[in-house]
Amino acid sequence: MPRWILEDEDFQQSLQRRLTVNFDRVLSASRIALRLSNAIQVTTKKFIKRRKEASRKFNDNLDAILTQGSPFVRAYATDTINTFRIHDIVDEEKNRKIERECNFSLRHKKLGRKFGHPTTGVKLIMVDGKRLVKKKRIS
Repeated sequence: MPRWILEDEDFQQSLQRRLTVNFDRVLSASRIALRLSNAIQVTTKKFIKRRKEASRKFNDNLDAILTQGSPFVRAYATDTINTFRIHDIVDEEKNRKIERECNFSLRHKKLGRKFGHPTTGVKLIMVDGKRLVKKKRIS
């Protein structure tokens, strides 16, 4: 489930409603966990469906403005729409980058490729402004 869904207030409210309706103290822990999982899945599907429907209606309204409006309104709407699309693309790329950075295996592979094996060693160790000769004295 994408993180942005969990942070949305509408999703949280509908999930809370669904959990209060379906919660029963008499059930066993496994049944409660099953109902919790089911409530999250159903709420997520309905939330995404509502978002897609709202997006479709919004796009239909924009198409109507672009086809029926005056030249000034068309030009202004086109500039505004392009600005929002650019922001959407930037947000998607930012989310992809965050997901890639949070994935440990991908990050580990990148670090190995980026830095490779060390080519230099430690030549001098300083402790309290003094040169350390015997490395075992570090504590």
